[in-house]
Amino acid sequence: MENGTRTPSALEVVALALALNVNVSRLLMPFTASSNEQFELPGVGKVSAFDMWLWADGWQPLDLPDDENTGRALLDFQLHARPPQLVKPEAREDWERLRNIRAAKGDDASGEH
Repeated sequence: MENGTRTPSALEVVALALALNVNVSRLLMPFTASSNEQFELPGVGKVSAFDMWLWADGWQPLDLPDDENTGRALLDFQLHARPPQLVKPEAREDWERLRNIRAAKGDDASGEH
């Protein structure tokens, strides 16, 4: 793994994340949350770093519709992306905040929101 000759197993990635005191997403995602930076995801195509992080952290699907189905798509994704005990009752407030972030993401989304 260290010299790039093999791909680490999922358990090795978890162990490395624990040793570095970070979450697994930090090891798998680019270290930026810019909506201006695009990355190629196998089987998906180009995706902004911002959208990759929202997906990796369980906030939204990569293919979030930008229409009247947005709320339903968020609900469906969040209900299936995490165990039910981790779906917060105030999820609708979170979804509204996320909608506001997405509306403003024409700017660099790497700052605090």
